[in-house]
Amino acid sequence: MKKLLILPGALAVALGSWWGTQFVAQWTQPRPIPSATPAGPAFTFAQVDLVEFGEGAKLWDLKADAVVYDSEHHVANLSGIHARFWEGGRVVSTADAPEAVFDTDTRDLRMKGGIQVEAARSDTAVRADEVVWQAASQSLHAKGDVKFSRGVSRLEGPELWANRSLEQVRMGAPVRAIVQVETGWD
Repeated sequence: MKKLLILPGALAVALGSWWGTQFVAQWTQPRPIPSATPAGPAFTFAQVDLVEFGEGAKLWDLKADAVVYDSEHHVANLSGIHARFWEGGRVVSTADAPEAVFDTDTRDLRMKGGIQVEAARSDTAVRADEVVWQAASQSLHAKGDVKFSRGVSRLEGPELWANRSLEQVRMGAPVRAIVQVETGWD
């Protein structure tokens, strides 16, 4: 009989001890992590130089004040950039942009925030809301309030496609042309 009394008593002590442990363990555990967690790891760099090569030749290089690389989405967000586009071993145009996104999969560089691209050897320039260096075609595509100027002439339209030296240009319709000519009349 003592064994039966001891056994229920020991069981009560053991159950009480277990319940107390469970209560304390639940009370001391940290709260669960919220379901909305930040996307993938991001790496931040300051004062960065990037260079893109294709078939052994430099295609473009740029300097950025800051770069945040999102490894999960394979994109780098750049700010304060100055880019140079190369052809035949020489710089053929330059671009300045407050911000850009570089897609490491497609190798496209999307500059945004009011961009100016200038040809290195002529008085040719493009101003646009956004300019994309398209790696597949190795060309520039400007969008949004595009202004193309060569000398005293100017074209305005919604889109522009150009080679990197801005020598070959195609504008998207509708296009507004502004041409200044010297008549010699006073």
